[in-house]
Amino acid sequence: MQLELKDINYTYPGSARNVFRQLSCRVTEPGFHALFGPSGVGKTTLAKMITGTIKEFSGNIRIDQMEHVLYTYNLERLPGWYSVHDHLAQITPRPNRKRMQELVASFGLEPCLNSRFAQLSLGQQNRTNLTRYLLQDFDLLIMDESLANVDEITKEKIILKIKTLYPDRFFLYISHNVVEVSKFCKQILVLRSHHKQPQAVSLQGQDFDVTIAADHGGSTVTFTDGPEIRVSGDWTPGDQLVRMTVNGAPLVMKVGKIPGGFRIRSRGAELKVHVRTPRQAELARKMPEKVPPDTSKMLLCPMPGLIVKVDVEEGQEVQEGQALCTVEAMKMENILRAERKGVVSKINAAAGDSLAVDDVIMEFE
Repeated sequence: MQLELKDINYTYPGSARNVFRQLSCRVTEPGFHALFGPSGVGKTTLAKMITGTIKEFSGNIRIDQMEHVLYTYNLERLPGWYSVHDHLAQITPRPNRKRMQELVASFGLEPCLNSRFAQLSLGQQNRTNLTRYLLQDFDLLIMDESLANVDEITKEKIILKIKTLYPDRFFLYISHNVVEVSKFCKQILVLRSHHKQPQAVSLQGQDFDVTIAADHGGSTVTFTDGPEIRVSGDWTPGDQLVRMTVNGAPLVMKVGKIPGGFRIRSRGAELKVHVRTPRQAELARKMPEKVPPDTSKMLLCPMPGLIVKVDVEEGQEVQEGQALCTVEAMKMENILRAERKGVVSKINAAAGDSLAVDDVIMEFE
């Protein structure tokens, strides 16, 4: 079995914009494979071309020995008057009934079985919808953001379970989440726009407005108030070491993921980088910066535990390293000591009190 796309060209009806130009790829091994890219680059369009929903394109899509190709997507409409159990029982082929129970348990749907679809949360709806398709006979299942609105721990558990239950099936996983596709997928087809895209790059809080024109050889980055640079390389999402060429000069970096962006380390410098659309950058600038609370004059409980004894009292002067109290946790006694010289202004806990993590035990002047 294999899926092969060769020299695919497609333009949206009534538009001169090329969505795909000479797109080619081949999938020959079962498992998870990804269509990755930002919103608007044609991931869903390509999925509909594979399923035959979109027929007006040039090139060839070859599907060998795959009789059943299914497509499921985020927030697919479900009949709101059915209960989850009744619907799954009705649409599940008889040979797959035992698997239904296993999927329901693994996907955390047991509490929802007697609920109607309209009563489910968005994450529960997506999990139920995915279960419907997994219970059918299929050779290739296209999952278009099918696990959106599902928390990361449950999402990982579901994907690992699918890999275990269906080792000989093909999955095309559509996502714009770089962590997901790099963690779970064998192959990643990265889709990029051929047209110049305005972007706002934030580097350590300083903004740069650029346009990016991507092609098969790399990308041309043009600064609105400065030069044009050519960037190329073989980096794929998930790689920690990046070897790039910038205007012909080599550049090596280490890259890590941070919320909404990347952490880049190069030549001893560490930089936080965010790449956003102009609108996203505008909204990000309006977001208030969350300043962490000042806990320098507090003694916090480092773990859930029981206060065994308090060694000081309010108004007492303490020295650096002096014992302040003892916390028992996991059958071990932990002595908490003063980090610096100071005066105890308030004691919030007494011997015998049970505290959670970061509860304030005492405060200092």
